[in-house]
Amino acid sequence: MSNPGPVVNQTVNSSFGIVTGTVTQQDNFSSRGTPLTNPNGQYTANVNNYCQVSNQNLSAAAFASSDHIVYPDNILSDGTGFGDMGICSSGFSQAAYSVTGPNDAYLFASAPVASSTSGDWVYATDSSGTSNSHRWYVNGFNKAIGLYSAKITGTGVASGMFSVCEGFATPGSSKVVSDITAATTYTIPAKCSYAYITTSGASLAVTYPAAAAAIDGLRVTLVMGTTNATTSALSTGATFVGFPASMTANVPFTCIYHHATLKWYPA
Repeated sequence: MSNPGPVVNQTVNSSFGIVTGTVTQQDNFSSRGTPLTNPNGQYTANVNNYCQVSNQNLSAAAFASSDHIVYPDNILSDGTGFGDMGICSSGFSQAAYSVTGPNDAYLFASAPVASSTSGDWVYATDSSGTSNSHRWYVNGFNKAIGLYSAKITGTGVASGMFSVCEGFATPGSSKVVSDITAATTYTIPAKCSYAYITTSGASLAVTYPAAAAAIDGLRVTLVMGTTNATTSALSTGATFVGFPASMTANVPFTCIYHHATLKWYPA
């Protein structure tokens, strides 16, 4: 029989499970601090690179995938009642999981059939970090942290608010460019997320969506094409925190609406 791979140190512990690698407190499955609670196994390494526990399905067939699956106590079969993180094969095509395609990675949640439980997939962060936010990115892993596509803010006055990237557009919403030639009031269109305003007036008052019509987490970026010495904002039923008294040409100001406090905060 040929050698299947490198030799590893693997220890079976009758009380806890399997240890692979070097573990200082082997009996407790912990190499530092408080021992882990009831671990089935622990894998350790000490390398200046990623370490991994690999699971590869070599099949390219239509039903093939590679998965890490967890089950609760009350499953009747493995058809329902699971949490599943996986990736589809290069030839994947299965009607029962048509939300995924070839080489799509996924997270699935399923409640056991007839369990009368929610089947929710819960995303949550602890309060132990410095921000505890949820951030989403697309089109690359090398983005700057602040260049997210969407974010749920975890701490501070904006806690719980959902925000999207600058210039975000939904059907019926797009960037707005407006040329104003005198001191006047400019009303930002409903659902607008970006307004570029050029004005020759000495002052400009900007009307944002009213509190009754604004969506919690609505994020609006305002850019002046020309420097405006006196700038003010109005939102019926809501107030502004930190809105600038003047705006410099081509320097964006973004604010986000928090419905719980009926306020627009700097984003």
